[in-house]
Amino acid sequence: MLGKVSIPTSDRYNSKYDGNDLHHALTALSISNGYAESGMSRLAMEASSMEVPSGSWVRDAPEKVEESKMTLMIQDALRSTLDEVKRFRVFAAFVLAGLDKHKIPRYDTDTDRGFLTRGKHERGITRYETYGSLQCVEEGMRA
Repeated sequence: MLGKVSIPTSDRYNSKYDGNDLHHALTALSISNGYAESGMSRLAMEASSMEVPSGSWVRDAPEKVEESKMTLMIQDALRSTLDEVKRFRVFAAFVLAGLDKHKIPRYDTDTDRGFLTRGKHERGITRYETYGSLQCVEEGMRA
């Protein structure tokens, strides 16, 4: 993934963190499903170290890459990951799965740039952040 999604970081002699640190931080945040600031603070406490990048550094680094370029890099990384997984014949058997769609109300007034969905007026809110989760529902099977 690190080779496919290349987010530029400082390469000056006095820079404390590099691309590997950013990749590790983003992976840790993905696993813990956390926000940058709170996730990095929690990681620093768990590691008992101050050698953990700040949440603002982790959040600001990817913002410097154009959205269209980032989308292409992520698509390429996912495609290559799937190709690699297929080589191990992981997808050889069909699995019965369930898809859940979740709506999180958004109370902010920021422009959504097309990422938020509109829904039925509910408790004063019409805008929602929507995400889906896919889970295997067959007993004894994992996916």
